[in-house]
Amino acid sequence: MIVTKIAELLCHQGQHVSFRGKLIGISKLISQYGKPYYRLVLEADGQQCLCHVWPEVSFLFGHMEMLDLKAWPTLEIVGRMQALDNKPMCSVSEISLVDEAMPNTVIPLRASKAHLELWSYVKNLPLKPLKRFLVSVLNDPAIYPGFVYSRASESSHHAFPGGLLVHSMQVGRLVDLMGREFALNEEELHLSIVGGLLHDIGKVQTVGAVNPRPMPPKLFRHEVRSIFLLAPHLAELRSDWPEGAWVLEHLLDRMITNPDKRGTLFIGQDLIHHADQASAANQCGKKLQDFMQEGRYAAWHPANQVAENQPEIELTYSSKI
Repeated sequence: MIVTKIAELLCHQGQHVSFRGKLIGISKLISQYGKPYYRLVLEADGQQCLCHVWPEVSFLFGHMEMLDLKAWPTLEIVGRMQALDNKPMCSVSEISLVDEAMPNTVIPLRASKAHLELWSYVKNLPLKPLKRFLVSVLNDPAIYPGFVYSRASESSHHAFPGGLLVHSMQVGRLVDLMGREFALNEEELHLSIVGGLLHDIGKVQTVGAVNPRPMPPKLFRHEVRSIFLLAPHLAELRSDWPEGAWVLEHLLDRMITNPDKRGTLFIGQDLIHHADQASAANQCGKKLQDFMQEGRYAAWHPANQVAENQPEIELTYSSKI
């Protein structure tokens, strides 16, 4: 993929490119073949580019209504370059929102809802020491840009830019729901939620946003990288709230241990584990339609066999009980 500017796009026809620009127009149109599509107009340095989002890119097409010209005026576009009347035109495959307060941070459109929910949770977190810890983590340049842009996996669940943030927020929400159902107190609940939010944070180093991975997956485990990344922030929390740091360190430690041998000493560990599995399974498509597809009768299935020379059985019914 080529990183370029709008003014240079015509030099890259037929190539996969990435560029930024101000969103100055967006409209939903119908093609001459009756197909709906979105047209974006991006501008930078006095040059413009038409960007088309087609329904074939279903994961992106369904999120287009979330674009807000006022809230996110600068976009980062990834797509294939074409030309129309000697003007640049891009068939879009990915859209990210550029955080103008932190230009190195871009939020994939698919992760924008999760991004808003994350900061809403931080804002309303009632435990002040835990809130300071989470803000410190999210202000860390070694963590935050990757957290909002990385994948959760290379080819399994949430394997798209921003997937790590989407997956982490799903885990946090599920932990929240289950924790309230089990009547956890405030400290237990929010320590479990924060543990769920950060349980895969090491993937910013082991999975990243694109291949090749930042670190060889056969040599490094994301659970261990999570501890390395969070260690300085946990040290601050330890001086601020020793008990809270103790619990989070325990949760991180248990995530490395073999699940069959680790045992459960704090219910937050079980909540995170099951929420993690449920989020991954849901995104991988383990739903009823997939189960029914797997369960279709094979040729050898007894229900498909017709018994030879099987005498017909006469059934009689009685009204007596």
